[in-house]
Amino acid sequence: MSKSKGKRRSGGAKARAASESPAEAAASEAGASSSAGAPAKDPLAALAKAPKRAPEEPRAGRRAWALLSPPGSRLPRWTLLAFLAVAWLFGLGVRLAWAPNIAEQRGAEHDGELLLTTQDAYYYATGVKDAVADGPSSNRRVPGPGDSALVAAGAAVSSAFGVPVTTVTAWMPIVVAPLIALPLLLIGRLLEHQVWGFSAAMIAVLGYSYWNRTLPGYFDTDMLAVTLPWLVAALLLWVFARGRSWPGAVAAALCAVSPWFHPGSERVLASLAVMVFGYAAVFARPVAAGHRAALAMAVAFLPLPWPVRVAIIAALEVGFAVTRRELPARYLLVAAGATLAVAVVTSPAMHQLLDAVGLNVFRGGAGGGAPEVRYVNVGQTVLEQKGLDLAGLADRVAGSTAVLLLALVGYAALCVRYRAALLLLPFLALGLVLGRSGLRYTIFAVPLAALGATWAAFVVGNAVGRAISGPARAARVGVTAVLCAILLWPALSYALAYRASPPIVSSEAGLMEKLGAAMKPGDTVIAWWDYGYALWFFSGGNTIIDGTKQNYDTWIASEVFFTDSQKEAAALAKIAAEKAETQPNPLDETIEQLLHDWRAAGHEVSDFVPALRDGRLAPPEGGAHDVFLYLPWRMTTIANVVARFRRAGGLDPDPGRASPFIAAALNVDLSAEQVRLPNTPYSYDQKLGALRSGDGQIAKAKHIDVIEPGKGGVLHRQQKDLHADGSIYVIVHPRLKTAIFLDEEHYRSVLTQVFFLANPDPRYFEILSYGTAGAIVRVK
Repeated sequence: MSKSKGKRRSGGAKARAASESPAEAAASEAGASSSAGAPAKDPLAALAKAPKRAPEEPRAGRRAWALLSPPGSRLPRWTLLAFLAVAWLFGLGVRLAWAPNIAEQRGAEHDGELLLTTQDAYYYATGVKDAVADGPSSNRRVPGPGDSALVAAGAAVSSAFGVPVTTVTAWMPIVVAPLIALPLLLIGRLLEHQVWGFSAAMIAVLGYSYWNRTLPGYFDTDMLAVTLPWLVAALLLWVFARGRSWPGAVAAALCAVSPWFHPGSERVLASLAVMVFGYAAVFARPVAAGHRAALAMAVAFLPLPWPVRVAIIAALEVGFAVTRRELPARYLLVAAGATLAVAVVTSPAMHQLLDAVGLNVFRGGAGGGAPEVRYVNVGQTVLEQKGLDLAGLADRVAGSTAVLLLALVGYAALCVRYRAALLLLPFLALGLVLGRSGLRYTIFAVPLAALGATWAAFVVGNAVGRAISGPARAARVGVTAVLCAILLWPALSYALAYRASPPIVSSEAGLMEKLGAAMKPGDTVIAWWDYGYALWFFSGGNTIIDGTKQNYDTWIASEVFFTDSQKEAAALAKIAAEKAETQPNPLDETIEQLLHDWRAAGHEVSDFVPALRDGRLAPPEGGAHDVFLYLPWRMTTIANVVARFRRAGGLDPDPGRASPFIAAALNVDLSAEQVRLPNTPYSYDQKLGALRSGDGQIAKAKHIDVIEPGKGGVLHRQQKDLHADGSIYVIVHPRLKTAIFLDEEHYRSVLTQVFFLANPDPRYFEILSYGTAGAIVRVK
């Protein structure tokens, strides 16, 4: 009887070992021997005898386990490079094949080069341009090579090979982006399923939301933001799958320097640090290598300069290797836990992680120059911060709800087969949970979806091979290959059919260059934040708001554009530009600094705007720098959104105003009886001279202004009266095939009078350029 029980225990241990990585299995066996009364063994000794390959075949008699365990393969090391070359060339080739989709669009090229396909790309492109020019920039916020790996790499390529900056920034994304295949191939090799890793890599290089952000012209850190955390995850998995501690030290060092590659990746890397500690504490307690990795990852997030953190990580690893003395795992675990606790309390990256899950306990109280002022939140108007429903989330991560469900099932099966795959769980949380509240996070889950879906294909292929009699291997390989091809084809089709438009077209780039010719270093241009970085690149001017200053200063631009007092608009523009130039931190809210000074002088915040209007608050005469307005015609499509930002409670002098009504119809047939207004329930009835809604409501038009730019920037304007009791004003631009509809308040605004109708008060504004791209206006 006792002999039979002993056999059952032995079989259970072996089956358990089959589900673990070699390092974990060896450590478990060492622990079992010690508990049975045998002399205790050093875990490192057990690790040294651990098999070099992961278990492939499950124990006999465990049919369900066998179905979840497709046979792996131990391929030569050179195959890793071969698979990487194939996946990289595939990702590069498809992107090159896609490039004509944007190049053929009207206005997508400027001076013979492809324009960038996202606003943020101009942020880094400006850094490259300034670095290559090797001259000091008057803009304090342009990133340099020391601030960004992307700027450093772009400048190095441009300088070393004599390639124009515009060429580097247009085509570097398609060269770097396919490197996402590397961590997936490493994961496949570590788990002894290199063909599976290759299959997932072929899908990931085209992955849906990843594809959208790594196309020609997308010169942004997205080409690095996903690859770096996944490489860190692969290195951490190496620790637990092979019992080596040095990959954990390398992973921690990458975390320490990650802000240079992409500041936004710190959140996912912080979650990996927490996950490694939890995994080492729960599943790998006898394995000291895992606890070393947990300690190194915690050190990576201490509030110390990154060279100090890297030095500590290296010293710990070298110290363990040189002394050849291993601290007991429990001591390492305590040290890792204490260090991680310090990091959680002090690290901004950890605070971002806690904020992401709703634990914003470390956030300080709000301060500033006017705490009673309530501004419109810019996040309400940014597409990337819009939430997604489950179907939209699935489309961006995996292409469809069915494939996402398959990927989740496959990932669960992978975790059952290889427990260390749980280390990849933070990518699922970021991509799916946080993806519900913002599009940008879905990109992290794309490689996991590829791994999960292809693993499910391998599991199904294995099940078919085991179920049939005859050439089981051929059936398994054939079914798996077909299923992986079925997964790849929709991704490839989506990639080639995807459409993208440049945020700045050629005519607008030319207008910005014309603005640059009129500006001096240090001059400021006020435009909506969407155009900020492009203005840096093409004009060289400073901006009040842009991609990194989507803060309270949006009120400044909105007030300048939509006040009906040109005197107020000019004064506010000049005062704000001067304050932005001189404030210590250029990222601080300029309006908060202005209101702080206003209150310190003994005034009420509510009197700030009236003082600008009546001249009690005016900029000093003879300033060294000029201020300009950049007003593109395409801004008409977002004018109603821009107008909302004037509604600042406590600062708005007319709080009882109705919601703004501004709508524009672009590229329409102006002779049609009905002109549809996009994103509204209205159509304009030409015969009736009124707006009609679907429920029968009518808003009469007071009059129509027909405008036509002439030679030398002169605007010809014809006005036709319609209804004396009308409440809507119509502006028609026949050359642009554009019709603009406004309420009376916004008809009298600076945007309408100075830009749409080219009717500035010469005491405050001077039009320098007026054409089909837009207008450049100098503030006097």
